[in-house]
Parts: sequence; structure tokens; C-alpha cells
Amino acid sequence: MKGFLAIAIVVAALAAVPLFVHSNVVLNFLVVTLMIAVAGQGWNVIGGYGGQYSFGHAAFFGTGAYVTAILQVHYGVNAWVGFLAGIVAGAAVGGIIGGLVFRAGLRSSYFALVTLAFAEVLRILASVAPITGAGVGLLVKLDLRPQSFQFQSRAVFYYVVLALVAAGLLIAQWLERSRFGVWLIAVRENEDAAMALGVNATAVKLVAMMISAAVTAAAGCFYVQYFLFVDSPIAYGTWISIEALLTPIIGGVGTVFGALVGALVVKSLGEGAKLVTGDVPGLDIMIYGAMLVLVIGFARRGLVGALVDARASLARYLAASRKAAAEAARGGAAAYSRRRVAPLRRAFSGQCCVVIGALRPNYGVDRSQWRRQDHALRRHLRLPQAERRPNWLPGRGRHRRAAASPGAPRHRAHLPDRAAVRRALGP
Repeated sequence: MKGFLAIAIVVAALAAVPLFVHSNVVLNFLVVTLMIAVAGQGWNVIGGYGGQYSFGHAAFFGTGAYVTAILQVHYGVNAWVGFLAGIVAGAAVGGIIGGLVFRAGLRSSYFALVTLAFAEVLRILASVAPITGAGVGLLVKLDLRPQSFQFQSRAVFYYVVLALVAAGLLIAQWLERSRFGVWLIAVRENEDAAMALGVNATAVKLVAMMISAAVTAAAGCFYVQYFLFVDSPIAYGTWISIEALLTPIIGGVGTVFGALVGALVVKSLGEGAKLVTGDVPGLDIMIYGAMLVLVIGFARRGLVGALVDARASLARYLAASRKAAAEAARGGAAAYSRRRVAPLRRAFSGQCCVVIGALRPNYGVDRSQWRRQDHALRRHLRLPQAERRPNWLPGRGRHRRAAASPGAPRHRAHLPDRAAVRRALGP
């Protein structure tokens, strides 16, 4: 429940931004940033929770963008219907690629290279196919009506992409709380062990791949409705694969808010650097590389993971501080009790024994310490000191001599005389 409450708070805070910010430049920056966050959240499903690092999520982004644009330009389909069709087409492409790759048993680097190859193949096909506009691309007709998914205000686009971000956050939270998410994380940690426990690893990864592709395709569909243009370098370019990969890694791979935090941080640094140094070619790639090096070197779990670890460390430190303060308070109370209050007493074997800190016998001390405590207690209460018991008993030497003499009973040689013991101890 706390996770959904956190999502509600974050979405509400982001929803209040257009109420205070009216600049189209700032709103355009936020719209693009949130769109990258949606694509990164899609990658996070299969890469963060599933452990399958993909280098070709542009295949899903471009498929969603092209299907939406083709349906509107060539067939006159409503933009909202085309939006949903693009998401379904992206999920279908993800299912096809995942079915081929996972059934072949490809993992880790092989999986990454195959996904990159699929994205490159789709880019080449889109650059020569007439239905995609070949090298020219597709231009969606301008029609500023809500029925055409076009709005005059950028704030409306901001709220639409914010709804997509909220949906991605809910999917990530569902993965952390559902049984399917547990299966997916088990496959990520140890696929062989998960299969030994009865998890169908291929099916789990395939479903995760389709969910990831659908979320990323939603970002591609939104791109077309926002910019009204798409071509093969944009739809299937490496830029979207890189940004979809880096934002969750920098923000926190396998976390709910990792992609959102990573997108805000990376895009903010990129735009800030452009304002300072100008529009230098390749500057954004340099910033991505520098951020990736810093995260790998100092925050393996990303920015969100670092914050979680810092909060856990702070909680442990505060708990240790409270425990130390409580122990110090108990120690001070015991010292005060020894100085000002009558010590705790407990009868043990006919002697008064001082027990500090608890009403139980202290078996860790020896008899001499008990005797010192007894004397201290008697002095404190101004009682007469007990008579010291003699170190030797009368008749012990006689028994020893008798034991050494011939004919003495050896089984009683080690015992003192009972009458002598009674006389020494008194009545």
C-alpha cells in the first residue's frame, strides 16, 4: 500500500507543475523527458526485473510510432484507435522477438546483440519500404482537435504523457507485489534454480518481453502524435535504445521510480550543459557516458538505490544511537542506585549477595566477589560483619595422619570429622 501511495504523491506533484509553469520551452522539455521515462520504464520491465539487458528497444518504439502513423496517413483511422493499435503491434513484435530468442536459450550478451540486430533490420526495412515513406518518412496531417489526438496547449500533452508515466509506475509496482513479479525476479537471480522449483522461465520472460514492448511502443505512439512526423532514423535509431537503457540504469535498475528519476537527471544535465556550452554535437552522449561511469563506480544500484541504502544506513545509525543512549541511561541509573539507594539484595546460600541490574543471581562471579559484596552491603546497612570462617577445621590433620597410618579406612580419609565441623560452625 505504501508503494501505491508514493506513486500517487509523485504523480500529484508532477501534475501540479503546469499550474505554476506556463513556458512552452519548459513544458516541451518536461514532455520529452517524461516520454523518455516511459520508454525507460518499458526497458526496466525486462532489463531491471527480468535481468535481460536489451540493446534494441528501438524496435518496439519504432513499431508503435510507424503503426500509428501508417493507420492515420494511409487508412484514415482515428488517432486514438491508432494509438492503441500501435501498442498492440509493439507487444506483438516483442512476443515474436522474445519467442525466437528465449526458445533458442540466448541470454546476457547474446540476447543484447540479437535485440540490437532486430532493431537494425527493422530500420533498414523502414528506410526502403514505400508504406513507411522510405527515406522521406511520414507526416501526419495537422488537425488541432482532441478527436485527432492533437491539442493546442502543450499542457494537455503533458498530462497525457504523465498518465503514461503513471501507468508505467503502476506496472512496476505490480511486478514487485504480484506472483508473476516474484517469478520474474527469481528468473533474474538464478534461472536454473527457478526452473528447478517449477517456474516456466521461457513463458515468464516472454510475457515480460511483451509487457516491456507494449510500454515502449506507447512512448513511440506518443512521439508521433506530439511531433506529427516519423522516419526510420528517428523510429528505429540507436538514440532511443541508448536513452531507454541508460535512464533506468542511472536512476535505479529494477526499481519503481528508477526510470523517472534517471530521465529527469540525465535530460536536465544535458539541457543545462547545452545552455552553458551551446549546441555542441555529441555533448548529450558525453554526459550519458560520464553519468554511467559515475553510477557504476559509486552507486551500483543507481540513484534511487543509493537513496534507499542511505536511508537504511541512517535508520541503523539512529537505532544504534538510541540503543547506546538507553544502555547509558540504565548504566547511570545503576551507578546512582549503588551510590544513593540501598543495593539490591538476594539471599544466596545463607549470604547476602548484591545483584546489580537484575533480580537474579550472578553466577559469573566467584565466591570472593560475593564475599566482598556481602561486606559492602553490611557496611552500607551498618550491620555487624559476619565472623570469618576458619581456613582449617579441627581434626583435619588427625584424619590425614590417620589416613596415612596403616589400617585406616581409606574411603573416609578425605572427609573431616562431623563433630568438629559442628563445633566450628556453632549451634
